[in-house]
Amino acid sequence: SPVQLSKVFKETTGERLLDYINKVRLKKAKELLRESGKSLEEISRISGYSSLWTFMRAFKKYEGITPGKFKELV
Repeated sequence: SPVQLSKVFKETTGERLLDYINKVRLKKAKELLRESGKSLEEISRISGYSSLWTFMRAFKKYEGITPGKFKELV
């Protein structure tokens, strides 16, 4: 079950499953922000986020800046 999977993942890695998934998605998003001319909406979709708002909120939470600001800096 999803609950059991999350529990075992946390016990094994010390990290919450959702945090791990977000980090993997954001790693891909950062690659795309650096290397492509794609829009933030396209990057959010390619990275596995259901909406641009969710992507932007996660990016800010884990990276400390917005994806737009990140794109300006790289």
